[in-house]
Amino acid sequence: EGYLLGRGTTPWWALAASGMSSNLDMSGTMLCTGFIYCIGLSGFFVEIRGGVTLYLAFLMTFMGKWMRRSGAMTQAEWMDLRFGSGSQGRAARACAAVANLVYSTGSITFFAVGGGKFGAEFILGRTDSEARFQAAAMLVATSSVYT
Repeated sequence: EGYLLGRGTTPWWALAASGMSSNLDMSGTMLCTGFIYCIGLSGFFVEIRGGVTLYLAFLMTFMGKWMRRSGAMTQAEWMDLRFGSGSQGRAARACAAVANLVYSTGSITFFAVGGGKFGAEFILGRTDSEARFQAAAMLVATSSVYT
């Protein structure tokens, strides 16, 4: 508990800011830029209305307080607190595990595709599909080394 939540001294707003900031990435930034390029200023409003503001404001407002008040440090502890340890709790944890696998696979794919496009253009200086694949492979290999 001391490592994960700072021995209970980390304020709720710092927990919330940490959770919110982990959802900002290069591919999301590229998506916003693509919307603005394709449909002009309307693209900015589309992304701010649904993609950034609602989700991140919700995390910033509620998740820090929920984490602090519940005393749960992991998603499994939260599910046990919320649904109990019976069959409903096990079913909820199984659904959460499947959802996390799907989300993780999608996030890694999003990272590889978005990072590959960015790296092909700005690192390799080419935009063909082979350059995107090479840039994505370099990013995945680099991130695999340090994680």
